Amino acid sequence: MGLSTDATMIGGITCELTYHLPAHHAQHICVVVSEDNVPIEYVDVPPPNWPEHFRDLLLSELGADVRFRVGGETFPAHRCVLAARSPVLKAQLFGRGAVGEGSPDVHVVDGVGADVFRQLLHFIYTDSLPSSAEEQGKEEAAAMARHLLEAADRYGLERLRLVCEKTLCGHIDATTVVATLTWADHHRCHGLRMACFGFVKSLVRTGAVRAIEGLEDFIRGYPSLMIELLHRIANLPVPGEVDDQEMDDELADDEL
Repeated sequence: MGLSTDATMIGGITCELTYHLPAHHAQHICVVVSEDNVPIEYVDVPPPNWPEHFRDLLLSELGADVRFRVGGETFPAHRCVLAARSPVLKAQLFGRGAVGEGSPDVHVVDGVGADVFRQLLHFIYTDSLPSSAEEQGKEEAAAMARHLLEAADRYGLERLRLVCEKTLCGHIDATTVVATLTWADHHRCHGLRMACFGFVKSLVRTGAVRAIEGLEDFIRGYPSLMIELLHRIANLPVPGEVDDQEMDDELADDEL
């Protein structure tokens, strides 16, 4: 049996006819129609909608087998979903000493607000923040991003951590840059630190550095950060910082 493909033009559309050729006769098997060499799609596959289903599961509380007490509110949830998303919750719910499945398991969460925990759960179930987060004012959004990042650190949710860090990068101005930089340094947010350094550098270039609030206290209270800032403004190597190329060279030397 052989295979043959012919092409013909029908009304400006290229039709490719594919044949299977048995021993005694030729049979048309399929027709692929394309225009300008772009295949025509007959089946439109919608984007994944699992986040909607998992959000509905969270809101319905159907099959919930664990509860969290946060700031006077109770949040039902599902062990398997939490464990699949958070290594910390996995250890808490299924590790040694965890209460067995089917038990009336209630976990008290301290140091996290109810609104923060609600958004945290929404992210765990849907991989996104609720739409209500977009309706917050600038200061509210920045405060929530900071609290959520701290909660993401606590529960090992790296993607949420980066989402919050990116949000905070968009809320830097002369009144917040110092506080944001010191907070980012404390929480090891490299991208946010670099965004703050870049913002201050832009103010220096435009002669608007005096607009920075809290600069004098920053100079006195954070000398190491101030030294790093001065090096970055002057485009000088930062003491103790190894760039990617130097690291690659060191690794190559070690291999030799």
